[in-house]
Amino acid sequence: RRLYPTLDVGIYAASHATGIPSAALIPAVQEHLSALPALGFHAFEAGGWLQLIASWQARVAELVGDTDQSRGGVAQFASFSDGLSAVLGAGLHGRLLTTEDHFTSAHYVHERWSAMSGGTVHTVAADGDTGVSNARLAEALTPDTTVVSVSHAAWRTALLVDLACLSEAMLDVCPDATLLLDGYQTLGTVPVNVDLLPPRTAVLGGGLKQLRAGPGTGFAWLSRALLEDLHPRRTGWWAHAAPMDFAPPPLVPASGAALFQTGTPSLLPMLCLWVELEVFATSGGGSLDSAVRRARSTTTDQVQIASMAARAVGLNVV
Repeated sequence: RRLYPTLDVGIYAASHATGIPSAALIPAVQEHLSALPALGFHAFEAGGWLQLIASWQARVAELVGDTDQSRGGVAQFASFSDGLSAVLGAGLHGRLLTTEDHFTSAHYVHERWSAMSGGTVHTVAADGDTGVSNARLAEALTPDTTVVSVSHAAWRTALLVDLACLSEAMLDVCPDATLLLDGYQTLGTVPVNVDLLPPRTAVLGGGLKQLRAGPGTGFAWLSRALLEDLHPRRTGWWAHAAPMDFAPPPLVPASGAALFQTGTPSLLPMLCLWVELEVFATSGGGSLDSAVRRARSTTTDQVQIASMAARAVGLNVV
């Protein structure tokens, strides 16, 4: 609580849009930037910039349940849309299943992907204010479905996809399909465990909302099985197996999620997200998993209290 002095001013009720950063962010940014005039190029090693990348990857992987980074890898993107475009354009084809209540940006990406790849997009219509039920989403799966692109929570209604139910249905109907999970609305507030998701999965997100890291902090966790089949169209010197060697062509590709990197990493957004994940983890004794579960329990109780109070005065609660 002491790390969020903004709460002394009043209750901030828009974390679903842009979360307020902790008191640790500004000093961390100042310390990070101070390495540049002091060390110049040597800031990458002597200033800890390279270590920051590794620390950031570890915390983001932990956020989705890959605590030892043995199940997949983490790539940085400028935004969720940037990540979704990159992953879809890296060799995914065929029938894509999505829902009407996915965020608008995802629909734009799907549309462009379809036009460029020849793939087809099948959208499950929302049922009024209640969105798309888990049962209807599972029923829309077909054996020829190759990609399932859905948001963990509908951005208008907050309806959650039952990931266990969806994963089971995919493994039964289209076991080789890829799940592209938009965790932008839920990461940090609803537990996600990649062990329970299909083998070919990407969990995409960003630090703009409850993670409080601001713009430019997009990321994607990609499973090992999925990474083996993807071939990113974009590249750069940071996608080299040894970027600091500045080797001439041909490119010696890096392994894992590093294949999705292009030029010099955007370290400042990495720092912002890493700092906020470090602060968030303190509410769980240093564990992000414990912190997320604690947050979920707390908000569930608060929503229940608010819902009961609303019904008590005659309001309709959807």
